[in-house]
Amino acid sequence: MEFSIAPRCLESNKKEPLQLNLFDVERLPKKPYCSDDKGAYNIRSLSPALRFPYIQINGPAIKWWMVFDIDRPAAFDAWEDAGLPPPAWVSTNPQTTTGHICYALELPVVTTAAGRAHPMRYLRHVEYGIAKALGADLGYAGLMTKNPTHEAWKTWVGPQRAYLLEEFAEYIDIPKKIPKRAKDQEYGEGRKCMLFDHLRHWAYGHVMRAKASGSFEAWQEACIREAEQFNTTF
Repeated sequence: MEFSIAPRCLESNKKEPLQLNLFDVERLPKKPYCSDDKGAYNIRSLSPALRFPYIQINGPAIKWWMVFDIDRPAAFDAWEDAGLPPPAWVSTNPQTTTGHICYALELPVVTTAAGRAHPMRYLRHVEYGIAKALGADLGYAGLMTKNPTHEAWKTWVGPQRAYLLEEFAEYIDIPKKIPKRAKDQEYGEGRKCMLFDHLRHWAYGHVMRAKASGSFEAWQEACIREAEQFNTTF
């Protein structure tokens, strides 16, 4: 890797001099979604995107990261309580101590129709097994992640190593089958799920204004325009 964005960002946030070396330009989308909350509202080039507390760290075509949402206090301890290896980082809300746990993949998985079915299927099963072990939110789509370099979060930096998917078999029982509902989540599904997840988050922030000022037909047309606009980013 030519350089890392992490030291500059961490220094600006006055954190300890631990470096998120894996949080690197080569592993992040060039123009990620970013926002002040969980919604995917803005598309920016990487440098300005990193100024936001939430960021998209997996692109629509390739997955370098497995992110898990721990929606309960003491998210820092969840991986250790589950007997899992240390993640690349854990970013938590300082007030609630809920947060996101992120593991880096040594070999990325292609998540579009251009990729092979077996790695995508295996990724889904590994992610489901880890999520169950962590007690993570199984409904979390993984599009928007707490930016570990942002000062809004308290971030614990783990050993900067990436894992092969098969390594997790040493720590969890990787299920041979997963529930159908879990298959419908974004685990390895790529473009269609990212489009759906983006559109629902966009709609949450716009529907009340649309109800107050327009017809259902106008709202439907606005949703279609937003979906078509997002689709051009793939």
